[in-house]
Amino acid sequence: MIRYIEQHKDRFGAEVIRRVLRPAVSGFLTSSGYRRGLTAGIGTAAP
Repeated sequence: MIRYIEQHKDRFGAEVIRRVLRPAVSGFLTSSGYRRGLTAGIGTAAP
């Protein structure tokens, strides 16, 4: 999910993406979890 947000945040904004996907995805990230994931480099590598 972090990779998806990173790829589309310029178009939609990270918070909007999170808000829309959160009800649809069980266990989706909180704002702080998203920031920690970025800091740890999770989801930023190419597939």
